[in-house]
Amino acid sequence: MQTSCERAWVEVRECEDLFVRAAMGEDVIANVAQGLSSVISALEGGTERLQPSQADQLILAICHAGQPLAEAVRPSLSHECVLLGLSGAVGVARLLAMSPAEARRDQTLELAMDRFDHAVLLSFELAAILRRQAIKERGGVLARHMAIHRAAAADAASMLIH
Repeated sequence: MQTSCERAWVEVRECEDLFVRAAMGEDVIANVAQGLSSVISALEGGTERLQPSQADQLILAICHAGQPLAEAVRPSLSHECVLLGLSGAVGVARLLAMSPAEARRDQTLELAMDRFDHAVLLSFELAAILRRQAIKERGGVLARHMAIHRAAAADAASMLIH
């Protein structure tokens, strides 16, 4: 049976692996989106405190995924949006290795919350891109369905007028 520290280490390794795969060009948007979600969940869920070396490895993986992500989302997202979001994720990863007292000494609450919020925003933006891609791959079924119904309704209305 795994201890909570061992579970946290496994979760960090899996999260790190997502960013590493993205850095290598493998399903960049999906891997970074899932990695961001994991980092955010770790902070929200009160994951066991990471060792500084664990946080450093995760931070390095996040940083290496930056350029491939910026290229993959261009022109949908600005370089600044990607930079702020990943910078926020780095800040969150650093927080995961700090005690509450260390975190208070390291940064203001406002800065910590901005880092968290930018990481969350990038996560949401990437999820939206993935959803738009899925809709496009399916052929935009709902949009076509609505267009057909609007045309039929307009046709029926015009028949009533004439």
